[in-house]
Amino acid sequence: MDLCRSIVGPVCGRVFRRTLCEVLELLRYHWGASGEEEEGCGRRKKRRKRRGGILDGWQAVIMQIAALDAHYRLSESRDYEVKVAFLQLAISSGCKEYFGEVERTLKQVGRMKYLRPLYTALVQGSAEETKMSARRIFAEARDTYHPIAQGVVESILAKHS
Repeated sequence: MDLCRSIVGPVCGRVFRRTLCEVLELLRYHWGASGEEEEGCGRRKKRRKRRGGILDGWQAVIMQIAALDAHYRLSESRDYEVKVAFLQLAISSGCKEYFGEVERTLKQVGRMKYLRPLYTALVQGSAEETKMSARRIFAEARDTYHPIAQGVVESILAKHS
């Protein structure tokens, strides 16, 4: 069974049948927060403890995000709606392999529609490293942004510092 098609469904042009946010929710539901999964149906449900619990679940989420990208090339998309939604998903899941693409995107695009979600995802993470990289990227790309965009990004960075 094709993992990507089972999660996202077939692609019609550039429009997904399910949004990437729904994909994240499906992955969280599939791997469960408790590290347990149910077997059987009806009254015969048994709970079985998975090896490693949440950690293995999030490692699987990262692997499935990479599988989605390998299959649909979402990080290379020319449609910034799709690309930014995917990169936001990758950042919030802790996929560090996509941080280079996030940096390139933030330096290429100046629209607030795309800057706000990416900078917010970078600074909302618990890792200080991602917050520092958000500040560094902004310092390098600041002059290419519109003055209003500069102010909004500065407020995002200040709010989460």
